Amino acid sequence: MKLKLLRVDTKVIMGSFFLVLSSLLALLLPLILKGLIDGSSIENIGSKVFQSFLIFIGQALFSSIGYYLFSQSGEKKIAKIRKKVIEGLIYAEKSFFDKSQSGELTSAIVNDTSVIREFLITTFPNIILSLVMVLGSIVVLFSLDWNLSLLLFITLPCMMFIILPLSNISEKYSRRLQEEIGFLTGQLTEKIQEHELIKTNQAEKVYRMFWIIVLKGYKTIH
Repeated sequence: MKLKLLRVDTKVIMGSFFLVLSSLLALLLPLILKGLIDGSSIENIGSKVFQSFLIFIGQALFSSIGYYLFSQSGEKKIAKIRKKVIEGLIYAEKSFFDKSQSGELTSAIVNDTSVIREFLITTFPNIILSLVMVLGSIVVLFSLDWNLSLLLFITLPCMMFIILPLSNISEKYSRRLQEEIGFLTGQLTEKIQEHELIKTNQAEKVYRMFWIIVLKGYKTIH
């Protein structure tokens, strides 16, 4: 099911193409600035400023088109995912619902799919942009000053030793946060449904203490 829902479609390919074009245009700006710094005639300065303006407009245009296409593709995929999840719940066994809270299931449909949406619409396009920018920047830097570029390139492995542990910590935090959001949503839904029972038994203080404990545990991961 994942392969069918998350397959690469035409909009993703076209969106990637426009984002790559946007990144390549952004990489041209340092080369134009190099020409300005090295010294140019008045006529050439005006020409290079105009070129920079066109590149800036083109970069913004291609980037907007790319993100728009990714957004269209992502929204369509999320709609399919939510449809599949809801269909799965409709035909699920009764024992499944006995073990699950309705709020947690609602959170899975709304919150968890929103995380996937964020990845498809924002994170994945940014990964493409970053890869092109990093590779292109290396080429541009070597063309401008290969000595300094070589020094920077040597320091990259050292930076990875710092970035990778931080990335692992962030991943664990994000997973725990998503689980806590699902639990909190489930508890909220269940307790709101029991509102009449709480009022009948005058158990407001008991439930207030319950929520203080729940929210305190939720707050510790922030």
